[in-house]
Amino acid sequence: GPLREDLQKRGISTEIIENPLKDSDAVSEKMSRYDLVVCNTLITLPFVLLMNGTGVPTLWWIHEGESYFEKYKNALSKIEWLTTNIKIAAVSPTVCALVQKYGKQTPALLPFSVPEPEMTKKLRDWADEIWSDEERSKLRLLLVGPLSYMKGQDIFIDALYHLKRAEAL
Repeated sequence: GPLREDLQKRGISTEIIENPLKDSDAVSEKMSRYDLVVCNTLITLPFVLLMNGTGVPTLWWIHEGESYFEKYKNALSKIEWLTTNIKIAAVSPTVCALVQKYGKQTPALLPFSVPEPEMTKKLRDWADEIWSDEERSKLRLLLVGPLSYMKGQDIFIDALYHLKRAEAL
C-alpha cells in the first residue's frame, strides 16, 4: 500500500513474507544477512523462532494484550529456549507479566515514548482560576488514537453512555 510505495520511493527495499515457516530455510538464510532484526508485535513469533540461534541480534518488541497471548500460548511455550541473540522487550508492566506467564521469559521494559505529564503549581493555579466549582467536579476523559474498532472507541463511548445513565439514576 502507501507505506510500501513511500519506502520504495526512498530507495528502501521491501518484501512481504506471508508465511515464514513455509520455506523456513530460505527465509532464515535471507534474514541472517542483516545486522539487526526488529520483530514488532507478538504475531512475528515465527520470525523470532527463525532467528533463534543465528547470532544475529534480534529485538522482539511486544505490545499485545492477553487475548493474543492466549491465542499463541502453544507456540509461546517454545520461547523458553531462546538464545542470547534474542532480546524481548515489552511495552508495559502488564505485557511484561504476560511474557513471563506465557513464555517464562523476563523481558526488558520499553514503553512508547510518551512523557508523563507534570501538574505544576502554576498549572493547578491556572485551572483553579478558570474552572468554577461545578466545572472542577466534572470528569473529563480523552481517548487519543486513530478511529478504529481495534482501538476500543466503541467500548469507550458505551462506557460514557452508561456513566451518564448511572448519573441520572
